[in-house]
Amino acid sequence: MGLKHFISQTLGLTKLPPYVPTFLWAFAGFTLVHLVLAPWASRRWFPQAYEGKNKRARNQWAIHIVSQIHALIIVPLSLWVVLTESSSRGADHHARAFGWDDRVGYVHAIACGYFLWDALDAVWNFTDLGFVLHGVACFLIYAMSFVSERFEGEGARMCVGVCADWVCGGVETVCGILWD
Repeated sequence: MGLKHFISQTLGLTKLPPYVPTFLWAFAGFTLVHLVLAPWASRRWFPQAYEGKNKRARNQWAIHIVSQIHALIIVPLSLWVVLTESSSRGADHHARAFGWDDRVGYVHAIACGYFLWDALDAVWNFTDLGFVLHGVACFLIYAMSFVSERFEGEGARMCVGVCADWVCGGVETVCGILWD
């Protein structure tokens, strides 16, 4: 009984096992950027602005960098999914909302990795309950897309197709850089 069995049978996330490496790489990558690359790059390229901040402000700076990188990855991938969707699936609104598309699995695995990082960072560097709830809620919403058909009632494996549309909303993160 390994991890794959636990994920697919115990948790009922039968669609997740092929995407576990993507999920883990995304989580590890966003953590690496937050803890190592963002501070290193900020000290190198913006030494006065970065070093002049207190520990909390430097953490917020790193969070913004991770958020930007996530948006720069996830928005083009989501647009690719939305724009290359088959016309038959796009016309069937039920299949689009509750069906499955392997390309969406990769987008959702990256989103899950990001939102797991986001939720854990919000707990570890607690400033506001809203940030914690946002990270947990987004993680769970994207994770629900991997739910097994045996648990699938109307809406159980929700928003498979439309979550890619929602992630396109991350373009606001790229265009609306509002840093303190």
